Amino acid sequence: ACGINAEYGGLHGLLELQRLMAEKSGYHVNNLFFFDTDNFDDVRLSLKEIKSTMSKIIVLNCDGFHAKGILSLAKEMGLMHSGFVWIVTDAIATSPQYLATNGVIFSFYEGLIGIRPVIEKSSLYQAFKDDYLQHNDVVISDLTSYRILVYDAIGFINRALAGLPERYPQNMNCSSKPWRYGEYVLSNLLNAYHIGITGLTNFTESGDSRRVAYDIVNFYDDQFQTIGKWRNSSGLRISGTMRFLGDTHDPPSASAYNLIGRHLKLGIMPEGPFAFYHGHHGHEDCEGIHCWSGICPEMVERLAEDLGFTYEYLMPEDRNWGGLDPVTKKWNGMVAELISERIDMIAVHFSTNSARKTVIEYTYLSWIVDFWQ
Repeated sequence: ACGINAEYGGLHGLLELQRLMAEKSGYHVNNLFFFDTDNFDDVRLSLKEIKSTMSKIIVLNCDGFHAKGILSLAKEMGLMHSGFVWIVTDAIATSPQYLATNGVIFSFYEGLIGIRPVIEKSSLYQAFKDDYLQHNDVVISDLTSYRILVYDAIGFINRALAGLPERYPQNMNCSSKPWRYGEYVLSNLLNAYHIGITGLTNFTESGDSRRVAYDIVNFYDDQFQTIGKWRNSSGLRISGTMRFLGDTHDPPSASAYNLIGRHLKLGIMPEGPFAFYHGHHGHEDCEGIHCWSGICPEMVERLAEDLGFTYEYLMPEDRNWGGLDPVTKKWNGMVAELISERIDMIAVHFSTNSARKTVIEYTYLSWIVDFWQ
C-alpha cells in the first residue's frame, strides 16, 4: 500500500514504482491512498483503509514535517509493530530531525527503511555556495540537495534550449496540443548535456537520467544508517544488516499478523445446508450478512467474533462456482474472483479438484462426503 500526501510532489514517481514492480518483480501495489496532511481525520481514514486491506508493506511519501504525526497515528492504530514494513521516501530520510519530540526520537521509529539520494558535488560547489550565501540572508553549513539539483536542472534546460535555431519560437503556448515544435525541443533535451554542481547531467533516448543513485537507509540509534546502495547502472546491493520494526532482524511473515480490525470480502453461493440465501420470492433483493444462514455463515460469524474482523458476502458476478474454459483457458465464478482479488476467500462448501489447486489454495477439509456408502 502507498500513502501519499495529496499536496506533496512525487505522485508520478509512485505510479512509476507501481508499474516497475508489476513489470520487473511480479509485485504490485494493492492500494494508493491520497490524504490531506492538514486534516488528521482524513489521515486516520486512510490508515484505517490500509489496515483493512491487510497490507504488510507500506510506502509513505510525504514531507518530513508531517511524517511524525502520520507515523504516530499509525502507531496508535497498531500499524507500527513487528509484522509491518514501512518504507519512507527521501523527504523523510534526509530530514530525521522532524521525527523528534522535544529533541527525543521515540523507539518505535527504529526499523523504518528509506531511500536517500546520493548527490555528488563537483569543484563548482564551493563557489556556488559562497555566492548563494552572499545574496541570501541565511546562515547554513551546507546547501540542501534540492537547491543544487534545481540549479543544475535550470542550467541543463537553458543549455538545451539555447541550441534551438532562431526560427523556432521561444515562447510556448501550453494550450495548443500537440505543440508544433515539441518533438524538436524534446530531441534537443535528450541529446543535450550539462556539467553543473552535481556533475554531468544527460539522458537516455527514453528520457531516463543516466546517473541516478540512492542510498538504502535503515533507522536505528536515532538516525538513518546506510545499509546498501541502488544505482541505475548496477542495481541494488545490500551491505549491512537490516532491522525491522519491533527491534528484530527477522523479515516479517507474508501472512497477516492478526485479523483484528480487518474487513474481509467473502465469496459465497447458495447451496443448502451450507449456505441459504433469504431473498424475497427467489429474487436477489436482500443485502447484508443477515441475508445468509446455514453452516458456513454460522462458522464465519463465530470466527469474526473470536478473531475481531468484519466481513461482507459477495456472490460472483456471473453466478458460477468456478470452472476453466477449455478454449480461452480463463476461469469463471468464484475462482476468477479470487484470482482477480475481488474477494479475499471463499466462505462456502467448495469442492476440490486438481485444476483448481493449481490457481487457488484450500484450507484444511472441514468435512468429507463419502459417496461409496
